[in-house]
Amino acid sequence: MQRRIFLKAATHAAAQVSVTAVALTSVSACADTANQTGKTSRDAEGPFYPVAPIPLDNNLLLSDDFIGEALLFSGRVLDSAARPVNDTRIEIWQCDGNSVYRHPKASANTSEDPSFRGFGATINDDQGKFIFNTIVPVPYPGRPPHIHVKLKRHDKTLLTTQIYLHGFSGPDERKLTTSKVSDTYEASFDFIV
Repeated sequence: MQRRIFLKAATHAAAQVSVTAVALTSVSACADTANQTGKTSRDAEGPFYPVAPIPLDNNLLLSDDFIGEALLFSGRVLDSAARPVNDTRIEIWQCDGNSVYRHPKASANTSEDPSFRGFGATINDDQGKFIFNTIVPVPYPGRPPHIHVKLKRHDKTLLTTQIYLHGFSGPDERKLTTSKVSDTYEASFDFIV
């Protein structure tokens, strides 16, 4: 069953950086970004930004044996007047279901999940929309669940931030609310640059 969900989500993610993909989010997920005022606040890059080049691949799930819960993470990149900022490279990175980053500085006490890449990137569409196939973030020692995000356009970094999971600590304006649809969670967040 999980394999079918994974294949369905991966196919959906590859084919849908479109209006229908972002429409899958729940009302509560959209409400989080609607409450934002002004630009999305910056946050630390953190010590685990990938050392290998981040591939242009929005599917971080390498097989259906990954540890954790599948997450279809979508959203938009907008300017402060709510206009799409297209042709933006969105990079994400996060720890795996074992709370381990795919990075040489990560803890050696727990092994990496070989079925989870840990980072990926995509280019948004003309309406500013993007989508990733990843996992619901999990905490690791001393940190609440979060996803790191870096936005780049024409070799210029527009924003480096972190999105935190609703129900845990972190800035309220950067909380991600998930909703479960079948065996996959979905969430959306709009970045204002």
